[in-house]
Amino acid sequence: METFTTRNGQWLTVRPLTEDDAPLLVDLFRRLSPNSRYQRFHIPMEHVSDETIWQGASDMAHVDQINQVALIALLASDEGEQVAIAVARAHRQPGGTEAEAAIVVRPNSTVISSGTSIISSMLSFSAFNFSTSKVWYCTG
Repeated sequence: METFTTRNGQWLTVRPLTEDDAPLLVDLFRRLSPNSRYQRFHIPMEHVSDETIWQGASDMAHVDQINQVALIALLASDEGEQVAIAVARAHRQPGGTEAEAAIVVRPNSTVISSGTSIISSMLSFSAFNFSTSKVWYCTG
């Protein structure tokens, strides 16, 4: 886990994604525009049922942190609850040394003016123990 201060002085925590983070993924997904959903998942996702969203979040929260690595950036809300600001995922073939990564940053985040600082923090995080051949990035 890494914690750092954002440009506006708030504390941001970056840590490995766990199964318990599915509700945070649901919230993040619901805040994405249809265009961002398309950029991230490469299929139209304008009208998605709650059941499908929850199933997808549950599936995405199950990672082995070896060949499928996922990190989540969290910020405390005004109410003191953890809010997902960004999620980074990388997948490689078992035993491979290269992976493709995808990063999504919460839209309209007042925490950062650009996703760059979160991206570099997440990609340098020790859990990414292999090189990335492609990185897909989308916001809002």
